[in-house]
Amino acid sequence: MVVSIKSGDLDILAAGSVLAAPDEGITFNLDDLTIRILFKDDDSNSHRLDNEIVGEKELEIYAYNFNNSLGTGTSAPLPIGTIGKRELFLAFWAYLQGNKKPSAVRSVTYTFYQGRVVDGE
Repeated sequence: MVVSIKSGDLDILAAGSVLAAPDEGITFNLDDLTIRILFKDDDSNSHRLDNEIVGEKELEIYAYNFNNSLGTGTSAPLPIGTIGKRELFLAFWAYLQGNKKPSAVRSVTYTFYQGRVVDGE
């Protein structure tokens, strides 16, 4: 049996939920792409995302102040590149489990989406 799932015009490539070890991020390997979500804190206490391309096919996403037990995440799928000649998007939601650092883990629910075919790829 083959199952395919869509959300609007986007195909669901992969989805799931993982527990990140205390003070650790999560690394996803999709074909030859590496995508890391790293959780950081700063004094602003506001939620924000930054990213950095750290290699030809490596992206690090910095999720600042995602420390809420009720969850903090993306409001829409984030465009993060291409895979299989199609647009690649990521949406995720993180929940802090337990007490604040250092013993708390994060439950992270994620979905990778594929969009339209990208010309010239």
